[in-house]
Amino acid sequence: MITEQALQEAIAECQGQKTPNRDTCMMLAAFYTIQDHLYPKECLVDTNKTLEPSYSYAAPEQAEQVSYDSGSEFSDAIRGRDINDILPILDDAMDAVKTLLPRLYHGIMNKLTE
Repeated sequence: MITEQALQEAIAECQGQKTPNRDTCMMLAAFYTIQDHLYPKECLVDTNKTLEPSYSYAAPEQAEQVSYDSGSEFSDAIRGRDINDILPILDDAMDAVKTLLPRLYHGIMNKLTE
């Protein structure tokens, strides 16, 4: 079994390269994924916060369509679509962000729980 220390050393070695290439980035992502699954860290989200739901937990009677419009390419792509079709795509994207950019991921999660 891979020790946490060995993973941290491998990550440090990848991060220490002056000219990282695609293979280095792929190895780094793999090391972070392995580390996250074998040695999960506590979430950076404040668990002492009491979250008040801003919506009902009851299942919607009909599909909710997205009406968000920021003028971006993303908002154009999702406008008028069923939210339940969009969320799995965003969930996959967040998994990739968590693996490749963990600090960004935790920042997003903190904003979502504010």
